Amino acid sequence: RLVRKITTDGSVSSIDIPVTINGANFYSPYDITLDKTTHTLYVTDFNQHLLKINSDNSMAVIYNGDATTSGIAVGPDGYLYMANNNKATIFQLSKDGLTVNTYSSDLSVPRNIIFDNAGNMYAAGFDASQGQAALFRVVKGGATAMYHDPVFKGYEIAVDKEGNFYEADHFNNVIKIIDKSGNISTIAGNGDAKDVDGAGLSASFNGPLGLAIDTDGNLYVSTYNFTTAQGNKIRKIVLE
Repeated sequence: RLVRKITTDGSVSSIDIPVTINGANFYSPYDITLDKTTHTLYVTDFNQHLLKINSDNSMAVIYNGDATTSGIAVGPDGYLYMANNNKATIFQLSKDGLTVNTYSSDLSVPRNIIFDNAGNMYAAGFDASQGQAALFRVVKGGATAMYHDPVFKGYEIAVDKEGNFYEADHFNNVIKIIDKSGNISTIAGNGDAKDVDGAGLSASFNGPLGLAIDTDGNLYVSTYNFTTAQGNKIRKIVLE
């Protein structure tokens, strides 16, 4: 029940999350996003809540609605966008959570939400018509599957400045790239369920989960393996 902060020098600090916050029973943190303007964090719990953590670490549950809240992101338009895994819906919320509108309801089991440099929204999900995992371009009122990856078994995606997408393939223990031409390849991990450093395919990941990319194009991956109960690391991938 912690949000951990890791600075560039590797220092780690924690924000403790109480069980009950302004009357809502907040569950374990699931997905997180940062409002870079206000330094406010927003956290989902894969249940029915959205938590707002202010820069002074004060916090409040600003959404207590339908389960299951999954992905969360701050859009370039200043709104919050939150995926609902069970309802196959992405909601648009004001930053105080008081205004909630359906933004798109055309993709199954949406997880994390990302934006590219042009402000386009994308989400990882499942294309029921094809029976495959897919990466969706999301617009108001609809979603279109851009790329299908039939062997992708994970949740998180990221996009770089050039428009290449990355997948954290949790159950296959690898990190993949989908380039601008739609070609899919593994860039890191040999498939072994271990956290071992190395170059490219000589490295391994014990259940890659969270995935993020910084302004220099470096990938950061969190690991946890539900089968081995191991992982619990933050890994850095330098792309060359």
